[in-house]
Amino acid sequence: MLSTVVFFWLTNIWPGWQALPFLDSATPQVLGIFNASLIVSAAVNLANAAVDLRWFRTVGEIATSIVGLSVFTRIWTVFPFDFGNSTFDWPLVVRILLVLACIGCAISILMQFVILLRLAWGMPAGSHEGRAPSRTGHHGHVNPRTGVEHARNRG
Repeated sequence: MLSTVVFFWLTNIWPGWQALPFLDSATPQVLGIFNASLIVSAAVNLANAAVDLRWFRTVGEIATSIVGLSVFTRIWTVFPFDFGNSTFDWPLVVRILLVLACIGCAISILMQFVILLRLAWGMPAGSHEGRAPSRTGHHGHVNPRTGVEHARNRG
């Protein structure tokens, strides 16, 4: 949360995006959606701190990934970069990184929807949620509504 506020301050107030020599005059065209992504990220983090439910965190992940995808596609469209007379093909590198970021967001959205569907169907969100089996060799049960793990009564 603090890092989001600091990043907002550095981008919009001081020293501002103008301090970066590779950003050009088209940058304000992406600042709106970029700032919205920072606000959504901060709101989701605050909400997750207040509500500790697996499905709630999953919805927040979907929201932040959708906004992130929107930011990256807007940057691709506007491409507010000026690398001057560099002999290195920086625009190509940035475009490749933007494609990779979009792919990462798309994968995240798909995976979070799968997790949400699994929770809605009463299945654990993951195979074992990264937890090792108990001493008896059995995994606990995750309540799909709360996301809280409970030991199964095997006796």
